[in-house]
Amino acid sequence: MQVVETYTFSPGPAGTGTVEIPEILELEDFYSIINVSKGSILYCPKEGHAGAEISYDVGTTILTLEQTTTYCDALDKLQILVYTTGGGGGGGGNSNIYYQDPEGTPVAVTPSDPLPVNIQGATLSLDADGVEIRNDVGNPVPVNGTVNTLEGLNIPPHDYINLGYTGSNLTSVVYKTGGSGGTTVATLTLSYDGSNNLISVTKS
Repeated sequence: MQVVETYTFSPGPAGTGTVEIPEILELEDFYSIINVSKGSILYCPKEGHAGAEISYDVGTTILTLEQTTTYCDALDKLQILVYTTGGGGGGGGNSNIYYQDPEGTPVAVTPSDPLPVNIQGATLSLDADGVEIRNDVGNPVPVNGTVNTLEGLNIPPHDYINLGYTGSNLTSVVYKTGGSGGTTVATLTLSYDGSNNLISVTKS
């Protein structure tokens, strides 16, 4: 288990009180949320206590608690326990990394999975050597002009990816270590011509 140190607590009636955490987590990642100041359990379904619903807003995980928290104060100390990477305890935890789709919904992928991002019918994939862009039949992306080669980009180790869009075009891939608020280790900038064809990928 590990303890989440950064959060925002907003008490309210049943089904309205929230706990916001500035990183992407899944509901099964959470074991319990305890109000240490009040000595009460706010969330721990595995022990028969009330559950929660989960939603996301631009890199923030929002837990909406089922039980009332009107007796709580926003500055109460919470102990938020989540499963560590690799899981345990009968559920939760994962070895995934996350990116957000254009609507801001987090999508979990493992380093060997293709990212489901449509770039002129192409698939952007992650592997141990960095990124690879192929079309739907496995060939290099057909474009007009010259594309900077991806070979040797050597993306450093990372555990979080943030994708930036201009309209429907993927224009940036930011790699971070230490989660969404961590350190940027590399950035890919994707450029398009006037017909929205991908023409270059540059690492910085």
